[in-house]
Amino acid sequence: MNQTIESQDSIKHHQISAIVLPLLMFFPILFAENLWPDSAIYLTNSEYGLVENLHNVFLFWSTFFAGLALYAARYEGHWLKTWIAIGIIGSFYTFLEEMSYGQHWFDWHTPEDFRELNDQNETNFHNMSSWLDQKPRLILEIGVLVGGIIIPLLRKYAPKKLPKRFEAIYPPSYLWLVAVLAIVPRMVERFVDAIGKGEWEPFVRTSEMQELFVYYFVMLYFIYLWRKYKSSP
Repeated sequence: MNQTIESQDSIKHHQISAIVLPLLMFFPILFAENLWPDSAIYLTNSEYGLVENLHNVFLFWSTFFAGLALYAARYEGHWLKTWIAIGIIGSFYTFLEEMSYGQHWFDWHTPEDFRELNDQNETNFHNMSSWLDQKPRLILEIGVLVGGIIIPLLRKYAPKKLPKRFEAIYPPSYLWLVAVLAIVPRMVERFVDAIGKGEWEPFVRTSEMQELFVYYFVMLYFIYLWRKYKSSP
């Protein structure tokens, strides 16, 4: 039944969201930042620009659809509900952090205690320590790599190697392109740094573009879980 749902989703419901929209986000920003960097940076990389606002949009809807998924899976096992609940908490916390708990919208001054600890002078926690920023980002990056690239490859070429006990939470294979767009720019950036050409990056702020597609992946993942379990008998 799950394979039928995934097949129907990938063909009928997610061609636009998982293929067309990611490409429409990726390439226009890539071209704009490399062809007109001085103009594009205000649109794509300011705190009030396109990329930052899309972060907030995707995280908000991730939280919303994770909540729907939790309700749809209310009769499933406790570990699945725990997994989705962690997704709700993580998505909502990251949403609050990305908008600095409303500071970017209401423009209040950063309290003195935060100014002393926060390297970007914002009212949030993730700019205070790598354990609240780079480490969680790395976990998400690994999750997208495994869930969006490795699992689809195993599902296609070595399905017996996928543990059946985790089948309830595996992402659908059609999210592979979103995963690639989340992983590849960062890999290119690291490769350029490794060969000593660190003055060039594919994007002005590659980490922000990576977050864009990671959050988009998470949103589509929870939409999938919601549709999957609301369709279960």
